[in-house]
Amino acid sequence: MFRTEIPTAYQTELLEKSKEIYNGANILITGGTGSFGKAFLKRLLTEYKPNRVVVFSRDELKQSEMMPMFPASKYPNLRFFLGDVRDRDRLMEAFRGIDIVVHAAALKQVPALEYNPQEAIKTNVNGALNIIHAAIERGVKYVCALSTDKAATPINLYGATKLCSDKLFVAGNKLSGGSTKFFVVRYGNVFGSRGSIVPVFHKMKAKGELTITDPRMTRFTITLHQAVNFVLTCMSITDGGEVYVPKIPSYRIDCIATAMAEECKVTLIGIRPGEKIHEVMVPEDDSYRTWELEDRYSIEPEWAEDGVAQGSRSGWIQKAGKKVPLGFTYDSGINTEWVSVGDLKHLYKRWAVEVLDLEVELPVGGDDDFGTNLDIAGVCRTVTYGVASTSIADFTKATILFVTASRLEAGCVRFDIMQDLEDECKFIIYESYKCAADVETHEATDHYKAWMTAVGSMLGATTVKAMKAIM
Repeated sequence: MFRTEIPTAYQTELLEKSKEIYNGANILITGGTGSFGKAFLKRLLTEYKPNRVVVFSRDELKQSEMMPMFPASKYPNLRFFLGDVRDRDRLMEAFRGIDIVVHAAALKQVPALEYNPQEAIKTNVNGALNIIHAAIERGVKYVCALSTDKAATPINLYGATKLCSDKLFVAGNKLSGGSTKFFVVRYGNVFGSRGSIVPVFHKMKAKGELTITDPRMTRFTITLHQAVNFVLTCMSITDGGEVYVPKIPSYRIDCIATAMAEECKVTLIGIRPGEKIHEVMVPEDDSYRTWELEDRYSIEPEWAEDGVAQGSRSGWIQKAGKKVPLGFTYDSGINTEWVSVGDLKHLYKRWAVEVLDLEVELPVGGDDDFGTNLDIAGVCRTVTYGVASTSIADFTKATILFVTASRLEAGCVRFDIMQDLEDECKFIIYESYKCAADVETHEATDHYKAWMTAVGSMLGATTVKAMKAIM
């Protein structure tokens, strides 16, 4: 199990609580033949005791390939339904007697949907409406809709249709009058899933060349195991109408290329239509109704606080969490948690074994905090700053953002901030760059200038020392 997949005591408690909901229930998974659907189904059948599970999808080939993995002799409570979320009548048939719907069906390929927008709307928007109406009419108790980081401040059609879908599911709670609880889970790229960068890079690797859009690009990442856990635990706490966002790490696109194929030539091809440099999962505009829990954020519906006051909502989120500050945003480029090249190598090796039944050999190294090696450092230095005791908190907050942004520079090898244990007013920044020109580039960046503007008045004595990297 990968280190970030080990559940905390809090998550273990929620997973145990989820058994009260899933055990004995009739469950339907739309898009059940996809990466998430198969992983979710396996967990349900091996760790829970559902009464009946229905895999609902439109792909007869994938269903026929999936059936031998879950033979009827071993899983007599499993059913496969052919159908499309665009077809409301078929949903009405499939939802008969269903207690829980996990809606994973969607059209997701960004370039294809930019070219075929009407198809995206039919599945991602009209399909969501069909799910909502069928669930209410059939008396479904819970509907969990899977979303994407691209639905927050969308710039492509896929993201726009998923944002519309999210809004529809949240509004579905008003339409149902509370008889059906609709909620949304929004997370980043699932490592190694169909359509992710991992199988693409794996194919390119055989030709000795990888194409990268922009080395500055960052993405949130989550494993299938984490994604399944997240859906299971969100069901345990929902009052209906929430958009749940997990706290997950980010990676930089060139780091995953290094992890998978360090020996390959890398060609930059530029950002494709509909892509961002960084992804957002909690937009600043939603900060006023976002609550933070130990391992996730909950974007509460507009009516949440009134519902708690009136007793129609449990208020569990409000009791267990705290409101984020106004102006808060959860952005992959300024995340506080990152996976290293070493982490990515581990995940790639595991993916190759699980999906391809293939052992891949990779060079050792790359286990540092943000995916680079000191053996390429041409310039190293420490910068010691004295900070007024009254400014420590403000300095720390501004510097964390600055360090995160600096680590994403193409010429940066290492960038760390440390506080002296004997003198809390003394901070040391350790910097490594590929060459002297990269230092000049760093000091010309907008984030460096913004940081100096923010902390300049807080600084006292400053000392710069040249260093040599050993390993």
